[in-house]
Amino acid sequence: MPGIITHRKILDESINFLSLRKKKSFLLKSLKTLFNSDEFYRAALFGAMGPDIFDFIPKRDKKNIYGNKISFFMHNGGVHKVLASMINKIYSYDDKNIEWAGIQRAYLYGLISHAMGDSIFYPFIFYWSGFPDSYNKNEIMLYREQNLLFLYNIDNYFLYSGEKSDFNIESMFFLNNSKGRKKLHSAVKIFLLESIAKEYPEIYKEIVWKEDKNDKNNYLMTGGYLDILPSLIKAAFRLKRNNNRRIAGILKFLKKRIPAYSDFLIRYPDPREINDHVLNLHRERWQYPAGKPGIHYESVENLLKISCEKTVEIWEKIEASMWGKNDRSVIESLRINLFTGEKKAQYHDMKIKNPVRLYFRDRF
Repeated sequence: MPGIITHRKILDESINFLSLRKKKSFLLKSLKTLFNSDEFYRAALFGAMGPDIFDFIPKRDKKNIYGNKISFFMHNGGVHKVLASMINKIYSYDDKNIEWAGIQRAYLYGLISHAMGDSIFYPFIFYWSGFPDSYNKNEIMLYREQNLLFLYNIDNYFLYSGEKSDFNIESMFFLNNSKGRKKLHSAVKIFLLESIAKEYPEIYKEIVWKEDKNDKNNYLMTGGYLDILPSLIKAAFRLKRNNNRRIAGILKFLKKRIPAYSDFLIRYPDPREINDHVLNLHRERWQYPAGKPGIHYESVENLLKISCEKTVEIWEKIEASMWGKNDRSVIESLRINLFTGEKKAQYHDMKIKNPVRLYFRDRF
């Protein structure tokens, strides 16, 4: 269960960052024009949730209880091939100004903002909230809960520390009407499924349970988790942030009684209890858990700025390649593990941590 609010903040601040650049190039103007469209912006918002959307699939693999296995795989280096496939698809369009291509490009840019944000925030989060050593069930459950509370604490900080203190989960979805029902926009659904099917056919089979019998490449007519994920995400998000005493009591009861761990039972802390210390606003020293050289003093505010700068840098490179010679180096620059923030190191390579135990009182 990701920090959706933080990822929206990263996307919005990255878009705002376009206006702050001193050198105004046609690439920046092209990006600003793209995001000025409400339709394209909404596609980018859904992209900003990244592979975290798979965390809301209620199916769990008994062998991998640390979140959803598809989400874990994508964060642990797998998303690079999906991004590469999407970039190549955007490059392949003869007319890149058509609405279909614009929607897919905006979704891609949202996904890139997610990837850059994760690769910069996650090393910080894992250093301060920890990760399992022995990988026994109880340890995994403990650290998964701590990781989520850390993410939700950052969400609350970014939401309530500024002028705006409202967040509507409905705004994160790019839907269109299909036979009286709201479903994920066709351009995004096809874009995402086509890339996954090409790069990871085994994952595609897990998220799609109905195909067109006459044409297996007709991704629009498939039936699967992508069709119901918007509803699942909205329900889970509201459940985790609700102020209803009865619902909170039920979740608390289930959390104590159910022997198996579930992300769905971990609620957002009361916004009045934001833990400022773990946000590192006092600039304490920390390190990359997988051992990347260097000592860091960044706070979440610093990490937000770095994420935006890196995101815009990648956006510009793709825009330059679209209107000029394709630059394949941009794909290589996205070859990074979202958990560790390094190219080669994976989740299980993390060794360095200094966990601060987070505990929040019940709201009621």
